[in-house]
Amino acid sequence: MEHRTVFLNEFRFIGIELSTNIERAEEEIAAHWEKFIALNLQDSIPNSVDSEILGLYTDYRGAIKENFSFIIGCRVENFDMVPEGMVAKTIPAATYAVFTAKGKFPDALLETWQFVLEDEELERNFLADFEVYGEKFNDPEHPEMELWIGIREETIF
Repeated sequence: MEHRTVFLNEFRFIGIELSTNIERAEEEIAAHWEKFIALNLQDSIPNSVDSEILGLYTDYRGAIKENFSFIIGCRVENFDMVPEGMVAKTIPAATYAVFTAKGKFPDALLETWQFVLEDEELERNFLADFEVYGEKFNDPEHPEMELWIGIREETIF
């Protein structure tokens, strides 16, 4: 699967957090998205830098990184106001392998994640990975989302 390699500077992020693990992730993440959408939480996040929504995977821990946090939210300019029930995270500068998932959601995204999880050459850094749901995601004919996977710098392709 084709991807591009991008160095991304540190960024700030606010959203709602879910602590989960590999076994429960699929079911719990779907419910977490439902909550975010039903409560229209994107509009509650102050100082957003753009209209993109991110699904952020971070705080990896445990054997083979089986436990992690999944946070849905937005990149922000600052942490001057963090709404109650939300968390603020600073994501460190890192190099990412960026994959574009094209097609029906969630099938195209799951297929892309499956490729990433099985790719033995992709040396992940387990600092942060995230899905980007931007303007192209809302295209009813040809939806697209991006999957940014943090990688070790010495593995740049």
